[in-house]
Amino acid sequence: MPVNVLVSEKYAAAHGAALCARIRSLCRVELRLVVLPTQIDPTMKSMQCWDTEGRNVIPQDELLHLDACYVSEDVQFSWPTMLSMFASILDARNMRWMQISWVGTDFPLFSQALFAKSGLVITNAAGTNAGAVATSALAALLSLHRGLHRWVAAKARGEGWLDREKLPPRRDLAGRTVLVFGWGAIGSEVGRLCAALGMDVVGMRRRVDAATAAAAAAAAAAAATLDHELRRADYVVLACPLTEQTRGMFDAGMLRRMQPTACLLNVGRGAVVDEDALAAALAEGRLGGAYLDAFSTEPLPSDHALWSAPNLIMSPHDAATCADNAARVESIFVRNLEALCSSLCVGEADPTAGLSHRVWPAPAAGISPAPAPRVPVGSCATMLATVAALMVAARAFR
Repeated sequence: MPVNVLVSEKYAAAHGAALCARIRSLCRVELRLVVLPTQIDPTMKSMQCWDTEGRNVIPQDELLHLDACYVSEDVQFSWPTMLSMFASILDARNMRWMQISWVGTDFPLFSQALFAKSGLVITNAAGTNAGAVATSALAALLSLHRGLHRWVAAKARGEGWLDREKLPPRRDLAGRTVLVFGWGAIGSEVGRLCAALGMDVVGMRRRVDAATAAAAAAAAAAAATLDHELRRADYVVLACPLTEQTRGMFDAGMLRRMQPTACLLNVGRGAVVDEDALAAALAEGRLGGAYLDAFSTEPLPSDHALWSAPNLIMSPHDAATCADNAARVESIFVRNLEALCSSLCVGEADPTAGLSHRVWPAPAAGISPAPAPRVPVGSCATMLATVAALMVAARAFR
């Protein structure tokens, strides 16, 4: 019996034949691709379309036999196709597995529909975009540190040659402290890059704990540590996921704890930051600057105060964009598909047991912040050893 996988029209055209031949050779299973035609709707252009109900276009007899689905990268750039694919997934009552080509699942469509679908395992692409996001964060940090964004803005305004003496004093980057909140694949890569430049890296990560008094005490201690590190950090990089604990976490009170010269960089989720409070802090000169790649509402409304906030760099949820990501995502999907097909071939009770990058069903445990190790960096002579130590520490704390 063949394994039936729902894929996009573009993916099937580019990779379908080679993928089927690979599975046939390695797993001794016939792979059958059910192709979703590209859907076109000019009115669907942004993430606001998550609330729009998609229309299934796959025949019911095809849906009945679907085992899996791959939401490939090309689907992310066609909202009508994506919503149609999700509608097909919801209607495919025997589907076992869904592979997405991004990381986060903090959208209503997941929490209100896909997570409620019985027997569906969801795997993501965690880590595939870490290099791109970390590089974007570092680029923004360097621009804020050296004031490059000021020169760009002045040129756009036609102000001509600026008097550099009027800019705030700039110090060495080496020895500055960067607090990275969210010590996963992205956060640890940000830390690695910053350490290579001589910065003092402090990581805070989420940790899965049992719901016990000891865990509550550990969470309280971690919160106190975060407060302490926030007050001394020169740069705060947010790379955490959006959860009930992190939603609105960096509010007006949290921003007031930061140094008036410090900069906030958010490459995680927009709703982690109180955007109105951030706009006010920047306008009043209570923060040195900020970089935002994600927003609570996307696109950011044209009348939002952030558009006029000084010393703010914004990008349209673009930090992860990289032409090389697709190959990394493809590798995860193919490995997982091979695991699924091999399990089905031998009749294992749970064919999805061997899938990697699983995000749903999620572990039944509480989550609290916990500190990752501080990694001080001295002179260039110690740089390589420090970077190696950071990488070892990151692995130990994952």
